[in-house]
Amino acid sequence: MEISRFHYVILFLICIQSVALAGYVEPPTNVTLHCHNMKNTLEWSYSHQMQGLKFKVNIMTVLRTYEPIFVELPTLQADISFLSDPKDDYFVTVNAVFGNDSSTEAPLEGIIFSYFKDSQANQKCFVDFPSVNVTAQQDGEVFFLFNHPGLLYNYNFPASRNRRHQKKNLIANIRKPLPEFKYDVVIINQKMLPQRFSCEESVCKGKLAVDPGQEKHCLKLKGELEKIAVKATQEYCANTTHEPNKLIYIPIIVAFLLICGVLAFVFFIVYKKKTKSSSPLPRSMMFSSRLKQWTSGTVQETVQVPEVEPKSPTPLLTPKEEECEESPTRSSSAKADLSSISEDETQSYGGTSNYEKRVVLVQLSPDEETEGYRERS
Repeated sequence: MEISRFHYVILFLICIQSVALAGYVEPPTNVTLHCHNMKNTLEWSYSHQMQGLKFKVNIMTVLRTYEPIFVELPTLQADISFLSDPKDDYFVTVNAVFGNDSSTEAPLEGIIFSYFKDSQANQKCFVDFPSVNVTAQQDGEVFFLFNHPGLLYNYNFPASRNRRHQKKNLIANIRKPLPEFKYDVVIINQKMLPQRFSCEESVCKGKLAVDPGQEKHCLKLKGELEKIAVKATQEYCANTTHEPNKLIYIPIIVAFLLICGVLAFVFFIVYKKKTKSSSPLPRSMMFSSRLKQWTSGTVQETVQVPEVEPKSPTPLLTPKEEECEESPTRSSSAKADLSSISEDETQSYGGTSNYEKRVVLVQLSPDEETEGYRERS
């Protein structure tokens, strides 16, 4: 009897356990939150995936209330970037839902996060510092500039799950003046305190005095924007560049112009020699040579001596004597006299002749006579 009762008790307990197991849903594991640059992603793992299983993301805040988000398999994450208001802290959990049954929330303590840099949340989110351009100056300073972080992150209006609201927020954010961005700059490897800057323009810029003896200058920056931490993920450096003095280019330019002038002159001379005619013109056609002769007085006029007919009424020689053959002695002596006369005439071309124009008979020997010219007295 007691044994039979015991069996009934065991069967009853087994039935109760089966009903309990049928309504049990395993909770998600490895729930983590990634929040950075206003992008928030909640991720988790689940081992027993089955058709019809869903995940419920629960959101709680201090300032407002949000509806839960449902995610279906095979997705194991949820985008909660709209939870980025630095004025609020957020509490999120995830539980699995199968039909009417739901698992316990995971993690049990929940995840509390915020973009407020002084929040007491166990996870504080931040944004990256914009890329900084650093340039070394000649006056022992470095110049830096970067875009206002307000242009990169839509922090003024918490992101909405409604695309229409997102568009309105973006337009309103563009029209609204940029908030004040406070940031500190530290020069690495130099014993200087951080310097505080403030910017409300679209482009933030500034200058810092540095040690000119160092070849490389690196800056480390951090700041805050509407109580959101803005952290630089790297150092921004500038190499020392000594700009050359512009005066040294003057002699280079002058030397270049001189060389060009010399080359042009040489080219002109060579071209002139190559293009010059190989057969010169006759001297009579060269105006310059004739002009030189006229100006120097070396041009002599040609004097023509006309023939003078004998004026004697009686012939000086008889026809018989004219026909006589001249002897070699007479011929040579006549040629000598004519040669001397010709030389005298040649010398007197430039002036008046020393001989009379009338032809006279000259007796060379008792038996020989010839024609000649009498010298003027």
